[in-house]
Amino acid sequence: MDVKTVPALHGALWVAHGYRVFRAYPFAWLALCPAVWLVLLASMFIPFVGPVIGLILMPALTAGLMLAASEAQHGRMPGPTAVLAPVRANARAFLQLGFAYAALVFAVMLLGLWMAGPKVAGTPVPGTPGSPMGSLRTLMFALPLYIPILLAFWFAPALVHWHGMKPVKALFFSLAASWRNLRAFMVYGVLWALLQVGLPLPFSKLIRLLLPADAANLLLSFILVPYGLIVACTFVCSYYSSYVALFPERPQPPARAD
Repeated sequence: MDVKTVPALHGALWVAHGYRVFRAYPFAWLALCPAVWLVLLASMFIPFVGPVIGLILMPALTAGLMLAASEAQHGRMPGPTAVLAPVRANARAFLQLGFAYAALVFAVMLLGLWMAGPKVAGTPVPGTPGSPMGSLRTLMFALPLYIPILLAFWFAPALVHWHGMKPVKALFFSLAASWRNLRAFMVYGVLWALLQVGLPLPFSKLIRLLLPADAANLLLSFILVPYGLIVACTFVCSYYSSYVALFPERPQPPARAD
C-alpha cells in the first residue's frame, strides 16, 4: 500500500478538518465521546483486571470513534452503534490488537520504573518512583518508549476495519505512515498542546488575578469545562482526519450503523 507523505503544516489541516467534522454534529459528539470515556473509566474499577480491560478495549473503541467520524463526514449522525460496529465485524482482530496494546503498555511502564531506579527502603523519597518526583522521572523514561507504540497503533484500528489487514500488518503500516509524516505529527501535537494547555492556562491565571477566588472558580468552570469537552471531541474527530489524509484508499461511505 502506498502511503502519502505530506508537508509538516498539514498537521494543522488535520486539526481544522477535525473541527469541521465535530461542528457538523456537535451535540451528538458531546454525548458520544463522554459516554465512551465513561465506559473506559468504569472498566478501570473492575478489581485486579480493570486497567488491563481498559487497555484491551482501546483499539476497538478507537476504530468505532473513527467510524463515527466517517459517518459524520458523510452527513450521518454519529451514534453508539457506529462505535460498536468494528468490533462486531472483526472481534478477533481487535482482541488481538487490544492484548498487544495492553502488553506493550505494561512493558513500557515496567521498563520506565526499572530505569527510574528502586525505592529506598520501601519509603517514597524525592527522585524515587513512589514520590511525585519519582513519578515524573518514571514518565520521562517511559514516554520515549511509548511513542513508537503510539505511532504503531495510531492507524492500526482503521487499517484493520477498513482495509481488512491482519493486526501485525496494520501495526507495520501504521508505524511506517506515522514515521514518514513525523513532521506533520509534530505540528499536530504542538497545536493540540496549545489548545489543551497553552491557551487555557494563561487565561485561567488572568481570571484569577482579576476576580476574587470564588467568582474566578465559578466563571472558569462555566468556560473551561465546555471548552475542554469541545477540544477533546475535536481531537477524536481529527484522529479520523489524519487517517484519510495519508492513506490513498479512502474508506467508502459506511453503511448505516443502525
